[in-house]
Amino acid sequence: MFPNDAVLAIIFRDLSTTVMTIKLEIDKRVMWQDEKFGGLWVDPLAHRLLASSVEMKDVHDGNFMAECCRLGALILLSKIRRRFGTHERRLVFTGLETGKMIILLKEYADKWTKFKPMLLWVLILAALEVDGEERTWLCGLMERTTLEMGMQSWDEAVVNASNLLWVGEVLDEECEGLRSLVKFLT
Repeated sequence: MFPNDAVLAIIFRDLSTTVMTIKLEIDKRVMWQDEKFGGLWVDPLAHRLLASSVEMKDVHDGNFMAECCRLGALILLSKIRRRFGTHERRLVFTGLETGKMIILLKEYADKWTKFKPMLLWVLILAALEVDGEERTWLCGLMERTTLEMGMQSWDEAVVNASNLLWVGEVLDEECEGLRSLVKFLT
């Protein structure tokens, strides 16, 4: 996925390990009470993703997908982080990430020709973090993307995205709220 970005590829490998660890531990029902997990696993990944940011002026046809995926990963980590004991720590806000993601998608979404499941994943994560016109626009783009991918239902779209980096306990319920906005897949 990131042949020109070795740093991001390593971060995504580590993010995948973190997501798999969460999925394995959720069954024990104590995961969300372990604030140390967030500090030891989630926070360092978020810092690494933030440090690998590309300035908007430096985004181009060759790196926009990687930047959108980096932003999507930050959104995912923020959603995971919110599940941990945040009452003693500052909350995680994603306004900058979603704003940048929308700008990039408006400019480059039509150029996203490879690995459309990752585009769908990015669109869902971004749509979960915004409201109003931005959410409607992202869901319209999601609708177009799923049509291009030959999908027939909303459930198929969610399964497709959830085959990537996904924590159902964090995303499934909220994601269900997007169902009615992606009209042809309802």
